[in-house]
Amino acid sequence: PRGTPTRPMTPPGPFTERVANGVRRVFRLAVRRAAWTEADVDEELRFHIAMRTDDLVARGWSAVDAEAEARARFGPSWDAAVKGLHQSGRTREEQLAMRERIQGLLYDVRYSLRALRHAPRYTAAAVLTLALGLGASTVVFSLVDHIVLRPLPYRAPEQLVVVREVFSELQSVYPTMPANASHFLEWRRACSACTGLAAVVRSTATLSGTGDPQQLGAVRVSANLFPLLGVSPALGRGFRDEEDSPGRNDVVVLSDATWKRHFGEDPSVIGRTITLNNRSVEVIGVLPPLVDLPGRDALGALASLPGEVELYQPLALTQEEARRGGSFDYVVLARLAPGATLDQARAQLDAVGQTFAAREGGGITFSTVLVPVQSQIVGEASRPLLLLLAAVAALLLIVCVNLVNLSLARGAGKQREFAVRVALGASAGRLARLAIVESLVLACAGGALGVMLSHWGLRALVALAPVTLPRVAEVRLDARVFGVAVLLTLVVGLLVAVLPALGAGRTHPGEALKAGGRTMTGSRAAGRRRSLFITLQVAFSTLLLVGTGLFLSSFVRVLNVDPGVDTEHVVALNVALPRTTYPSGDNRWAFYERAITAVAAVPGIANAAVASALPLEGETWIDGVARAEDAESSRERPLANFRFVSADYFTTVGTKLRSGRAFDATDRAREAIIISEHTATTLWPGTSALGKRMVAGRFSGEVIGVAANVNTTSLEQTGNLVVYLPAWMSAPSQGVVIARTTSPAGAAAISAVRAALRRVDPTVAVPKSRTLAQVVSATVAARRFQLALLGLFAVLALVTASIGIYGVIAQSLASRRNEIGVRMALGAQRARIHWLVLREGLVPVAIGMMLGMGASLATSRVMTSMLYGVTPSDPGTLAGVGVLLGVVAAVACGIPAWRATRADVPELLRAE
Repeated sequence: PRGTPTRPMTPPGPFTERVANGVRRVFRLAVRRAAWTEADVDEELRFHIAMRTDDLVARGWSAVDAEAEARARFGPSWDAAVKGLHQSGRTREEQLAMRERIQGLLYDVRYSLRALRHAPRYTAAAVLTLALGLGASTVVFSLVDHIVLRPLPYRAPEQLVVVREVFSELQSVYPTMPANASHFLEWRRACSACTGLAAVVRSTATLSGTGDPQQLGAVRVSANLFPLLGVSPALGRGFRDEEDSPGRNDVVVLSDATWKRHFGEDPSVIGRTITLNNRSVEVIGVLPPLVDLPGRDALGALASLPGEVELYQPLALTQEEARRGGSFDYVVLARLAPGATLDQARAQLDAVGQTFAAREGGGITFSTVLVPVQSQIVGEASRPLLLLLAAVAALLLIVCVNLVNLSLARGAGKQREFAVRVALGASAGRLARLAIVESLVLACAGGALGVMLSHWGLRALVALAPVTLPRVAEVRLDARVFGVAVLLTLVVGLLVAVLPALGAGRTHPGEALKAGGRTMTGSRAAGRRRSLFITLQVAFSTLLLVGTGLFLSSFVRVLNVDPGVDTEHVVALNVALPRTTYPSGDNRWAFYERAITAVAAVPGIANAAVASALPLEGETWIDGVARAEDAESSRERPLANFRFVSADYFTTVGTKLRSGRAFDATDRAREAIIISEHTATTLWPGTSALGKRMVAGRFSGEVIGVAANVNTTSLEQTGNLVVYLPAWMSAPSQGVVIARTTSPAGAAAISAVRAALRRVDPTVAVPKSRTLAQVVSATVAARRFQLALLGLFAVLALVTASIGIYGVIAQSLASRRNEIGVRMALGAQRARIHWLVLREGLVPVAIGMMLGMGASLATSRVMTSMLYGVTPSDPGTLAGVGVLLGVVAAVACGIPAWRATRADVPELLRAE
C-alpha cells in the first residue's frame, strides 16, 4: 500500500538467530502493523491538505489561512477526524492480516493433504497408530473421569461423610462396622459439627399386581436423607418427618430406572397405589437420573445394600430396632457444618460413644471413623483405574515416539524438496510451519477416527465392566471428555511435529542438493537418535508387559484357589417370601420343604437344597462363636459367618465333609451344628471337634460334622470362620434354592427350577438366578476386567514398538545400501551383515528392557496391593517378558536385514 515504510533486507543469519528473529517478529507484529497503518493515513492526509492548500493559495489566500481552511474542511475536530481515520485504517489492516493468515493456513492444509495423499502407506500407518492411541486414551480417561475425578451428583459432596463404628475388641477382624440404630439416634442429637445425619438400611420389597412378582432392591432411609444429599425428586416429593414413624410409612420414592422399567415413564404414577409385600403403598416421588445411592458395600464393608437401589421407603424405626445393643446394620451419612472439620465431628461423636461404653459395660470401647463419601464410594477402584490411566499414557508415549520417528524419516526423504524451497527464498519458519501443519492434519484425522473408535469401545467397556465398579452407569462420551480428546489430539500433533519442524528449518540447500536426492539419515547423530527412539519404545513396552504379566500370574493363581464347592452342574435361584404370607419361621420352612421336593422331582435334577446364602456372595449373619465351657464375653468371641442350610446342602453344592455327617431328620429333636475346618482349628486346635458342644450366637448345640473350608466373599479372601445351622431353626425370608443337574447347568435347567417354584407358590418372587460357575466367575470379574484392559494396551504397545523397531532399522539400512554393497564386494558374508544389523537394533532394545524393568521395580509399591500370590519382582514374569521382547526385536531387525542382503552387489553400488 501507498506510504508503507520500506524495511532494509538483511541476509539470513544462523538458524538460531533466524528463529529468534521470527519469535520477536510474532510478538511485534501487531504494533508494527498499527504503526504502518497510521503512517499511511498521515501521509494520505498530508497529501490532501497540501493539495487543498495549494489550490487556495492559487486563489489568493495566504499560506497560513489556506492551511487552516484546508484542515477545517475535514470537520469540527481535526484530532477526532485523524483518530477516526486511524481506527478505520487499523481495523481494515487487521482484517486483511487475518484474511492473509487464514488463506495461508488453508493453503498449508491443502498442500499437506495433497502430500499425504501421495504417501498412502505413511498416512495410513500414522492415522491408524494415532487412532488407536488417542481412542484408547479417550476411553480410559472417560472411565477415570466419571468414576474417580468427577464429584458425586449431590450438593456440596465434599461435605458428606460416612460414619462407621470401631470396636477395639473386633478391630483385628473388622476394622470398621456399620452403625447401630440407637447410636445413630444419639449422634443426631449431639453432633453440632454436623448439619444433619441420615441412616440407610437394607429392606425387602416384592412388587406384585403387575404380572409375576418381582423383588426390587429396596432401602429404608430416614426422612431427611434427600435434603441431606441435596437431592430433589424429579417428580413428586420426598418424605415428610411424620412419615418416618411406624404406621405412617406406607409411602415410597422410586428411582428413575425403576420408574422407566416398571412404570413406563408414566408421570401419573405419582399418587398411585401399588402393592409391595402384599401391602398397599403410595408412590410419592421419582428421583432424577443417576442420583441413586450406590449399592452393595460401596458405602462401607458389611453394609450389604442391594446391588441396585430401586426403591426408597421411610426408615420408621421400631422399638425393637431402636433398642440399645441392637444390630449394627445401618449406613449413617452426615453433612459437616460450614467451617467444621472431620476431627471436630469425630471428637463429638466419640464423646457420645464414651457414654455407650459406660452404659453397656464389659470393657467395650466405641469410637468412630468418618470417611468422605467420595473416597468411600470410589475406594479401591481408584488405584486400578489410575494404573490403567498410567498404562494408556505409556501407550500414547510409544505412539508419539513411533510417529516422531516416521515423521523424521519422511522429512529426511524430503530434504531435496526443502532445499529447493530454501533456494527459492523460503524461510526456516515457513518450512517449520509446513511440517507442523502436516502433523496437525494427521493428528486431527487420527483423533477423529479415535473418537469414533472410543464411542464403540466405551460401550463395550461399560458392558464388560464388573457390577462392583462404582458409578459405571455414569460413564459416557460427553462434552468434557470430547474437549480433552481434542486437546490431547492437538498436543500429540504438536509433540510429533517439533523435531521434524526443527529438522526442516535446519535444511542447508548446498548439502541437500549436492546429495543428489539421497537421504541424509546416515550420520552419527541420526544413528544415536534412532537408538534413543528404540530404547524409549522398548522401555515403555517393557513396563506395560511386566505389569500385564504380573496381573496374569495373579489371575491364574486366583483361579487355582479351591473355592470349597463343586461348580459344575449347579444352579441357584433366590426366592423372596412375603412376610405377610410367611410371617414365622415354621411357615417359611414349610415352603422350603415343598420347594425342595418339587425341584428334586424335576427331570434332570439330581439333588436340591436350600440355604440362607451362597458361598462367595458376601458375609451374612456374623456373630461370635465359642466352646460351651468358655465364659468369655460375647464381644470377645471369634466371629463367624452363619449359614442356615437344609440336609442335602453339602451334597448339592459339592462341599466335602472332612469328618462327621450332614444334617438329617433325627436332628429336628436336638441341637446340631456343622462347622468349617477353620472354625474347628480355631476353637479346638489339635483335637477333634466332633461331639463337642459350642455356642454360636444365640444358638448352642453339638458339633456333628466338620466341612471343608469355603470362601465367603472372594477367592482371594481365605480363612473365614463358617458355622452351618439347620434351616428349620431359622428359615430365612430371602433364601436360595440350589439344584444339582445331571447335565451341564444352563438356561434350560434354570427355567425348569423356576417353573417348579412357581407351582409351589406363584406369589413368591424369584429375583435372581445363576449357575454356581457364574458365581465363581463373578468374584474374579474385577481382576479379569483389569487384566483384559492392561493386556490390550500391552499388546498394542508391543505391536507399535515392533513396527517402530522395524521402521528404524529399515530406514537405517536404506541410507546404508552403498556401505552394505561395499562390504559385500570386499568379501563380507551375509551372516556378518545380519549380525551387524542385529547388534545395531538389539543393543538399544536391551537398554530399553533394563530401563523398563527398573521402572517396574521402582513402582512396585503401587502394584503390590493389587497382586495375589506373586511379587512385583517375580523372576518368571521378568524372564518371560525379556524373552518375548527379545524374540520380537530380533524378528523386527532380521526382516529388513534379510531384505537388504538379498539384493545383488551391483544393484547396491549402482547409486555410486
